[in-house]
Amino acid sequence: MPRVAINAKKYAMSDFGKYLAYCRSLRGMTQSAMAEKMGTVQQKISGIENKPGRITMEELYEINQTLDLDMIQLLKAAGFSLPAIRDYFREYFKDHN
Repeated sequence: MPRVAINAKKYAMSDFGKYLAYCRSLRGMTQSAMAEKMGTVQQKISGIENKPGRITMEELYEINQTLDLDMIQLLKAAGFSLPAIRDYFREYFKDHN
């Protein structure tokens, strides 16, 4: 499955759910199918899309793996600044070495 490249700059955190739903729809995936692939329930995906609020780094990673998105675009869409993205990767690689 090829990586999806989408201009995430036009999305703010308040629009992250819309961005996620858009990316999911590009893959032709329902919320239920995405949830199954992530090992969670459809209500969790619905919650993230409709009221993203807080989302963990682990959830972002799972979303990225499930939809095969560019991780930096996904983090930008989630409202992370470039320094925060740098910190995300620093923490991720520290925990996964």
